[in-house]
Amino acid sequence: MEKNSETQALGIVALTLAVIALLGSWIPLLNYIAFLFGVLALILGLIAFWIHRKGKKAPGIIASALAALAIGIFALTQASYARSLDEIFYESEYGYETDYDYEEETLPESEFPWTQKDFDNLVLGDETTGAGGANLKDILAKFGDPSSTIKGSAETQSQKFETQKLWYIDEAVDSDRSVMLLFVKQDNGDWLLISKAAEELDENPKNSDEETVT
Repeated sequence: MEKNSETQALGIVALTLAVIALLGSWIPLLNYIAFLFGVLALILGLIAFWIHRKGKKAPGIIASALAALAIGIFALTQASYARSLDEIFYESEYGYETDYDYEEETLPESEFPWTQKDFDNLVLGDETTGAGGANLKDILAKFGDPSSTIKGSAETQSQKFETQKLWYIDEAVDSDRSVMLLFVKQDNGDWLLISKAAEELDENPKNSDEETVT
């Protein structure tokens, strides 16, 4: 009987400590002591629950729940106090208020003019002479100047051709979009398209003009 009374007292002690911890968990500085009471109450409450698992478990359960709540409140209030102290520090040291509501930085929308449809509409000419291919003048008029240009030459058994390779590269940080175009020079000075390649083009048109470039 005496042993049973002692074990019941354990649950009451745990419950008392848990209530004290819960009341003190809101108060600055005092909440450190309340935190220790909460930890102790949680341990005693679990022990009381284990001892009385086949009997009166209510004191142990209530004490454990209140102790856990007190510990949680302590953690939340400490975070709030720390933030307030940081704001006071920055205001006193640097003369401005801190703002913790950060906004995600967004990059400006890329002005890359090419879409997959634009690329598909380009007409390729004969792979040697360029006959029937899209004209460089029309492409420059629609899509603007390229990112880079390289001039070279190609040679067959009977003829030598001047070539010009153009790259349109999207300068956006997170983009891999690009278009490569290869032209061959004609006797009249025009450049006609003989080869093309592209990467990562999207389907959303940036240009209102959607006709085939020939």
